[in-house]
Amino acid sequence: MNIAAKRLALALTCFFPLSCVAHDVTIPAKAASTADSATVNRALLTNSLLPNIEGHRLTSVTVELKPGVTVPSHQHDAFVFVYVLQGQVISQLNKQASVEYKAGDHWLELPSDIHSATQNPSKTEMAKFLVIFIAKDDARLTTSGELTKGSK
Repeated sequence: MNIAAKRLALALTCFFPLSCVAHDVTIPAKAASTADSATVNRALLTNSLLPNIEGHRLTSVTVELKPGVTVPSHQHDAFVFVYVLQGQVISQLNKQASVEYKAGDHWLELPSDIHSATQNPSKTEMAKFLVIFIAKDDARLTTSGELTKGSK
């Protein structure tokens, strides 16, 4: 599998994954649980090398969280821009106070940040957000974390 195909597999199956590496996508058996596939939908929008920043890539995905879903602690080896398209999302970075974002709001994450939690607080509405990663071509976009439904 070439690098572009691996990055595509990474973006589509590994946003908030259990274990994902750009060149060696690994998804343990638990990732096939209903909590993962039934509560989070991902769609790749862009996966392109940045011609003006050698060895770097821009990857963008949309992520949908079903009502009540919480994604536990994870980290991105990338600069990350998140823009809420629909609904509400509670985000916690570096174990600081949680912040609630609504459609039209955004936040930034640095490669050193730990995304302590991401949650859709609604009991009835889907949350949807755009995520843009800028990272080295061989970077881990997301590491750690296991999806749980209704946890806080």
